[in-house]
Amino acid sequence: MPGRHHVADHVDFKPTHEFDARLVINGRPSPLCGVKLWLPIDCHEDARIQVTGSDPASSPHPRSFDGTIGSQRLVSEIDPARGFEVEADALHVRRVNTKLGQRVHGADITIDHIGRLQFKQRLGKGTAAEADPNETCTTILFRLSDLDYGGPHAIPITDYRGNRKVKVSRFRTLKMRFSNKLVKLELHRHWNWYQGKFDRLVAGSFPVLEIKQSQSLKWGQLEEIQMLGRDACLLLTLAARHLTVVHVMDAATKERRLEEWIYPLNRQRSTTEEEATGPLIDESELEDYFSSASVNWTTLTDQQRDAVRLAIFSIHPTVESSIEGSFLRMFTALDGLAKTWFPDLRKIHKKIPALMTVFPPRVGGLWPIIDSNEDGLNAIRDHLAHGGSMGGQRMEALSVGIDHLQIWIERILLAILAFPHTVSPQDWLSRHVQEQRSELPRLRAAVKA
Repeated sequence: MPGRHHVADHVDFKPTHEFDARLVINGRPSPLCGVKLWLPIDCHEDARIQVTGSDPASSPHPRSFDGTIGSQRLVSEIDPARGFEVEADALHVRRVNTKLGQRVHGADITIDHIGRLQFKQRLGKGTAAEADPNETCTTILFRLSDLDYGGPHAIPITDYRGNRKVKVSRFRTLKMRFSNKLVKLELHRHWNWYQGKFDRLVAGSFPVLEIKQSQSLKWGQLEEIQMLGRDACLLLTLAARHLTVVHVMDAATKERRLEEWIYPLNRQRSTTEEEATGPLIDESELEDYFSSASVNWTTLTDQQRDAVRLAIFSIHPTVESSIEGSFLRMFTALDGLAKTWFPDLRKIHKKIPALMTVFPPRVGGLWPIIDSNEDGLNAIRDHLAHGGSMGGQRMEALSVGIDHLQIWIERILLAILAFPHTVSPQDWLSRHVQEQRSELPRLRAAVKA
């Protein structure tokens, strides 16, 4: 898994936000707390939070810090005249450490999980606290996890004084269907600059999907729009062979702005290197791929979409596992695809061939998934499912088999999305599995033995 490189410890920088707040546990507000938030300047790090409060023993509600169970939120208490609010949902308080003899800031509250962190800003003096669902959006963009694939080609130019310019040669427009209309998302890269100690200037960047012509979208549609961003990232993940997720949604109207961070303290990232296998879809075909795949995505039922999601995430998970666990996860996802489209077929040797008949993967020379000689990829799956060890040639067979299984799943998914696939010159994995053909008879015999 790619490491998380901290540019500097958060104490070297001023907090991005500093404010008073209250923890709300099962509907009960805590005494006032002091909150410091450090937001990362790029997609490689996590946000960090520091919460201090009064000694619970000095409070009339001594149990109000008990955050180990139930519903938990953090709500800011900022002067309403500032038009700024912060709210954290689905948080988990790990522990409360008290300092003997100290009442003010006598408790350090450790929060180790936040599901959603929202920054709400009112842009006008007379702006109502509650948004009108029909307010027209002026800006909507999604900041993504680390991704180089499909990004704009930038040429930095720096002079002897340190002045820096970046010339962007081109960017890609991805089309998605939303509420019977076509939404265009441009794939960009944005930059942040931060002045640290000792005149150090720290720069960070992150990929961005920006919705163009967002004026056609309303504030009341933000939940659906967020799902649109997640679906776009799902299609990007399949094309790039690299897990891509939404880290932040940033939306605004003329009257208000919402910045919503998803899992800010432990943001989701890919567990593999992006360059390891090469992309499934060539970058030159990315826009055509989206035009086709997004239309067919909208024709799937909710159950079928869930099966496709699980299949893609089985190949590109958020959590690392052993090669045995990865193979079983991928085979289970393939079985899930077959069950979803053919719920009446019980036997694996019937439902997977049926799936491949309806959605032909159009690839040859791979290790068969099912074979009458009992040496297909399903034989590896059965061996692992029954606790069999994979030593010697069987481990080699597993290492080769998992590559072939990935290609099978990817090609079936492309068939479901009705995209006519051609192998990209950068697609190392597809070429690699074809180079392994001469080894398959030996490895299949080892599995059968």
